[in-house]
Amino acid sequence: MIFTQAKRYQVTLWTSTDRKGLAMRLEFDSIEEATLVFEQNAAERRYAAGLLFEWQKDTREWMLMGQYPNP
Repeated sequence: MIFTQAKRYQVTLWTSTDRKGLAMRLEFDSIEEATLVFEQNAAERRYAAGLLFEWQKDTREWMLMGQYPNP
């Protein structure tokens, strides 16, 4: 089976700051949408931790674009 990436941006959110356990993963086509959701969650602290990623087609890897809380 071949896996293809559906969306370019991803926000992953956890209820604990250690980022263990179940996570909510949201995918977006635009950086504007992804950044808005990420920043809203960081400001409101609905989730204790979050990561914002961008998919790099050329390297086939996720690039970390933002995180909270900061290390």
